Amino acid sequence: MTAVALDENNRPYRQLPELVDASDAKRIDRLREIALQRKSMSLRRKKMEKFWSEKAPVKDTIVALSTSFLPCHLNRNGTVFGGEILSWMVPTKRRCTAVEFSQETATW
Repeated sequence: MTAVALDENNRPYRQLPELVDASDAKRIDRLREIALQRKSMSLRRKKMEKFWSEKAPVKDTIVALSTSFLPCHLNRNGTVFGGEILSWMVPTKRRCTAVEFSQETATW
């Protein structure tokens, strides 16, 4: 479906008519503000996508972390409970994501 704005002679407008809401005049201002925010977010995303498309050597993307587990974290086989590992991985993932999106150097 294609929607076309027509003038009084049923000819297409060269430009869109101004948006009007007779019941709520401030609504149009809010919609314009939202449109500007979306445009700004779109431009920021395009910049980020350009950054993501840049190639980086694998050795520059490796994250190496370590932690110590106590005997109470072990199961009967002497290995660490999966839940303990997951509880350690979640904050690590958050930190790596924060570093990736803020483009800062990771320091712990």
